[in-house]
This record gives sequence, structure tokens and C-alpha cells, in this order.
Amino acid sequence: MKKYILFTALITALGFLSSCAGDLYSDPLQEITEKQIIDLSRSNPEVVLGPMAGSVEIFPKTQYSTTVWCRDMRVFLVGIDFIGNDKVHLNPSETSWLANDYRMENYRTERDELPAEWWTCMYAFVYKANQFLSVIPDIETITNPDVQNTLKTYRAIGLTLRAWGYSYLMWFYQDDYLHGGSDKPGVPLYLEPNVPAAGRAPSKDVWDQIIADASEAVNLFNEGGRNPRASLSDMDATVANMILARAALTTGDWDKVIAATDAIIATYPTLMNETDYTTKGFGWMDVDEIIYGFDYDQTIGGTSSFHGWMNVLSDGGYGGSQGSRSAIDNRLYDKIHESDYRKTNFLADPMEHTYAGDDVPITLPKYTNMKFAAPAHTGQPNYVQGEIFLRTSEALLMNAEAHARKNEDAAARTALNTLLAARTKAGEMALTCDTYTSMAGLSTLEMVQLQTRIELWGEGFELINNKRWNIGVDRMDSENHSSRIVRPVQPDMTLQIPRNELLYNQYITEADQNPAQ
Repeated sequence: MKKYILFTALITALGFLSSCAGDLYSDPLQEITEKQIIDLSRSNPEVVLGPMAGSVEIFPKTQYSTTVWCRDMRVFLVGIDFIGNDKVHLNPSETSWLANDYRMENYRTERDELPAEWWTCMYAFVYKANQFLSVIPDIETITNPDVQNTLKTYRAIGLTLRAWGYSYLMWFYQDDYLHGGSDKPGVPLYLEPNVPAAGRAPSKDVWDQIIADASEAVNLFNEGGRNPRASLSDMDATVANMILARAALTTGDWDKVIAATDAIIATYPTLMNETDYTTKGFGWMDVDEIIYGFDYDQTIGGTSSFHGWMNVLSDGGYGGSQGSRSAIDNRLYDKIHESDYRKTNFLADPMEHTYAGDDVPITLPKYTNMKFAAPAHTGQPNYVQGEIFLRTSEALLMNAEAHARKNEDAAARTALNTLLAARTKAGEMALTCDTYTSMAGLSTLEMVQLQTRIELWGEGFELINNKRWNIGVDRMDSENHSSRIVRPVQPDMTLQIPRNELLYNQYITEADQNPAQ
């Protein structure tokens, strides 16, 4: 029988069993069989599986790397976002953090650090999910409806995490699905823990599994009765619908995108207001439209946390006083309407700032990112902030894109107008697709693309979106990009399989590798 060394939390939870408590506490690495866990879970799943479920739900923000630029998923996406047009590195010297990503040098081949780190991090998602799913009893064999509903919720949590992990693996390790990637190999597909290595499954099979997992998770969350607004750090049907919508948008299933995002918007209909968006909306959790995230006292990473990288005012932060600061590309900034308060999230003029402990002020240039410069929480350094993983604006934009792809322009514009009205400065006429000056002459899909770039700037979406839209990197006519480069979507936005995987997985050979150039 398979055995697993389970999480410390589970060992602690099992202390209620007096017959084996002494043995468990005398040996913290006590092995517990899968059958024992399943049998115990049939009657009291909250006690046996509850701590494991909690560790799965919090896993996206868990530190699974000691590298300062890959502390958790959101930190990793800080660097990934430099591989594009809209985010400028203000100090891309040879020794600066994330400069290679920004210059698109030594960032994607099999011997570079980035592909190895991301592969390991995302397969950690998959393994964690599979490990949890493997010890959940067969729900159909349970007669107690309360236990059955609890187990449905737990299974949904595991499926959501697995779908999330595989989504990122597919976005980064193969070309976009609708631009040739559907006919190319995906990544190894593992649905159980501790199984032999496997070769690259067809891309379609991996995306089908992602959509199947997320769809099942939505149904199980609903059947299990979890309240989608009970806790921002709990996975629920809305979280699963976000993962489902992202996958369906990638594979071109527009109806599925619309259905999933309609459900999300119905549950979280209110968008952030101007004050919250421009002062605390990205570091404080007491604001509208957050679907999934963690309060500041739950976050980790210190000076290399997400806000350590993205809060330009952070004392000690890598993206603050340590110099790896970011700005918006002037070309995108100029497209933001003057009545759109999102423009105030970037400096309109240079600003002097003195970091604590420094005697000499520095000048932050025009266009510097202030979007994540949230005020400090009481008693905390300003790089310790809440972290937003999913929010309604993304769902609204996915909804608009799916309608635009179906040539349902009126519905797409309705979704965009909802966003634009919410992003209009107080006291001014609500912006619409027709009055947003920089959108004149654009197709509806191009309008969606522009608003997606503005709304989600700096949140880790540009590489994924550019691959889906087949937009390469071209910084040649930018004022404030120092790395004025031109790069095609393929292969420059697809990472190679890391070298160690080729060395130790006999089922992936050099012939299976993504193109180097």
C-alpha cells in the first residue's frame, strides 16, 4: 500500500486519537497510510482533512523558493511582467534584479534559472493538489449528507489548485493554444502523487483536463454549499470559475467564458471606488471586488514580497529603496483618458523621495508606478501588504473579450462601459467606449485589449495576454524604455523545458524540447 509522509498540520489534527497520539507525537515523521486517512475521513473529515485543505487553499501565496525573485506565485509574476511592452524597468543594470527578464536575455532557455524555478513552483501546485485529492474518500460511498458536502468542498479545493498550476505551466511552456499551440506537446500530466515520470501530453489533453477539473470544482463547491463570500482566503465556486474562464479564454470556448464570468460578476458585482483604487486598493483587503486574496498578516516574503517589489516607496524593498523600480510605458500612459483616475496611479511629473535611513533624496521619474504604493498598515513596514490574487475587473474584461470574439459587440461594449464608468473621476461625465478618446477607430476587440492592459497593469498578465493576442514585444518608439528591443511572440514568449527535466525524465528527450530560437 502507498504511504505518504503527511503534513505537520495533519499529524497535529490526529492528536485527538488517544490510541495513537503517543506514537504520533513521539515521531513527527510517523507515516500514516492512505487507507487510514480515508477511513477516518468518512466520519470526521473536518478534523482529518480540514488542516490539509487549509494548506492547499493558502498554497498560491506560500513561499516555495528561497530565491528573492521567486518567493511565491505573485512575486514570480513581477519578473514575468517585464517580458512585454507596458512595464519599464527603471534601473536595468547588469547587476539589477529582474534586469535579464526586462532585457529578455538569459530568461527562457533550458539552462536559465527562470524556466527551472517556474517549472518547480507550478508542479508543486500539482503535487500538493494530487496528494490531497488522493486521501479524499469516494464521495458516492458516503451516506451522511453533511460529510458528503464537506468532502465535495475539499475535492473542489484540490481540483482548483491543480487546474491553476497546470494553467500556468501551459501558458509558459507552450505556444498559445489558438496560435499553433493546440497541435504541439504540452507538459507531463500527473493526476496522482508519487507516480512515475511521464512524457509531454498533447496540449489539448492538458487543457481538457484543466477545464474538466475547474468545471467539476465549480459544481462541487455549489453542491457542497460553500458560501463564496465567507472568506477572501477560501477557495470557492467563484475562484474555480475564474480559473475556468481563463482556461476557456485560452482555448477559445467563448460561451464557457461568458457563463463563468457571468456567475462571477453576479457574486461580486461591485468594483473598487476611486479612493480605494488610488490609495489602498492593491495592499488593503477592505475594498470591493476582491475575489481571492490574503490580508497583510497572512503574507510572507519580507522585502521580496510582491509589494516589496512593486511598492516604489517601500523602505528595504527590492522594488523600492533597493532600486529595481518600475514604471508604465509612456505610450500606454498617454492612452489613459484624463478623466480616468487610473492615470493618477503613475507619476505625471518627477517626484523627489527620501527613503528612511538615506540622507539624499532620489528623483522618481515621470511615469513611475504608484499603483502599488499603498500606505503602511499600523506597525508594519510598507512592503507588508495584503495580496490580491483574483478580482472582478479581470472577470469583466474576460467577459468583454469573449463577447467581442463572438462578434457580439453590443454585449462587449456593455461590459467595457461598466468598467469605464467605475474608473471615471468623481464629478465627471461617466466614460464610455464612445467617449474614451484613445479608443476612437479601434475594433471592439482592440478596445478590450487596451482596457485590459490599463486595468491589469503590473498584476502579472501581460505575457499571457500578449501570447493570446499574438502581440510581440516592440519598444522601439518608447520614450522611457531603455531596452528598445523587438521580439516575436514565438518562440521568445515560450520557455524551454528546464535542463534537469531532460536529464532525469527519460520520457522527455532533446527532440521534445521547445525551440531555442
